[in-house]
Amino acid sequence: NQIIATNLPIEKGYTDEATQRRYWKIDGFAQVPCGGTHVNATGEVGQVQLKRTHPGKSIERIEIRLVEVVVE
Repeated sequence: NQIIATNLPIEKGYTDEATQRRYWKIDGFAQVPCGGTHVNATGEVGQVQLKRTHPGKSIERIEIRLVEVVVE
C-alpha cells in the first residue's frame, strides 16, 4: 500500500508489437507481462490486502484483494 500511495507512474508498452505482447513496469521493479491492468499510476489501483495461503506441500499462493474505501 506504500507503493500505491506514492502514486508512481506505470510504464506500459509492447515486448513484441507484432504479437501485441504488452508489459508494464514501475521504476525500481521488474518488468512484467500485462495482466489487463491499464492504469497510469499506482495510486489509481486503490488499497489492497494480501493474504498468503498454502494449498499444498511446498506451494504458496498470495491472494490480492482490493479494499473498499467508504467515503462519507
